[in-house]
Amino acid sequence: MVMELIKMQPYIFRHFDSATVVKGLVGDTPLTAWIVDYPLLERIHYLLVAGFDIYSSVNHQLASRQYMDFLRIDGENNFLRLMPADQRKQMHDNWYKGLSGQLASYLEKPLYSAGYPTGVNYQTSDYKKEFFDQLRKRLGKAAGKKDTINLCEQEACGSSETSTSQQGIDIAMRKLAQFKGRELDLLPEMSLLRVTNEQGGNDQVYTLILNKSLKNVAFMVGENFNREKELDTLTVIPGFLGSYPNFFFVVQQAQLVEFIAAIKEAKSIEDKEAFYKKFGIRRTNPKIWQHVDWFNAQHNKYRGVRAGLFDLNRYLNL
Repeated sequence: MVMELIKMQPYIFRHFDSATVVKGLVGDTPLTAWIVDYPLLERIHYLLVAGFDIYSSVNHQLASRQYMDFLRIDGENNFLRLMPADQRKQMHDNWYKGLSGQLASYLEKPLYSAGYPTGVNYQTSDYKKEFFDQLRKRLGKAAGKKDTINLCEQEACGSSETSTSQQGIDIAMRKLAQFKGRELDLLPEMSLLRVTNEQGGNDQVYTLILNKSLKNVAFMVGENFNREKELDTLTVIPGFLGSYPNFFFVVQQAQLVEFIAAIKEAKSIEDKEAFYKKFGIRRTNPKIWQHVDWFNAQHNKYRGVRAGLFDLNRYLNL
């Protein structure tokens, strides 16, 4: 996940070959962040909008990608200026693990004003989390709704205004959001979960975003060689996020405990096959278009004129 701090405070989820931008602060503390001042915003605009030609040569595409790397580093360095001076290099190195040669030499000497102290007053040693907590408090309503799933480890975090049924679903989703590393091997990068109600109607939708951990993002190819699966995390979002679902899950509310336990415990090929067969909607499912229509209809209710139709080009047949 990457976060850009400009006037609108957008939160950006970077998927494998697409991205989703949402307003406010969504999910848990991000690994990296950008602070985009006006000069940096102007350079990004002229690189990716005014001066970008999607029909140009491969050289143009590669040059744009390389220059965007430098802009990303500038944004990250702006963020590091707000961290304690003695923590900046350690945080920076954690973003660029596994690099060698001339590229590593360049990245090991960023201009993040290491000689100047931060103006942020920290009370704990978890600096990034405390920074975003302070930011949420300062932004108020602009930071978005309170996240009672990804930022809460206690059942009491749920709202007393919701129904008993909804509170039970949120408790289950909260447990799912705490899964990490290889516990998430069964989930694709972006999936939609429909929790059905036994009484019919009022089904709930959650977006499951797998946050893939990478040693670095300095290369266009070979992402799998940079993977650190043991550091993966999951963001569980009520409603819809993203336009390219990789998979649909349909689970009865009474089966949520079983569904979550299966994600964590399924190890063998037989276990995985049984999991996808019971809870997943594969391409070969004869009712797949009924489910697609339902998700599109709910998406339209959720997002209105900004909804559109889901693109299934990246839909998997797990």
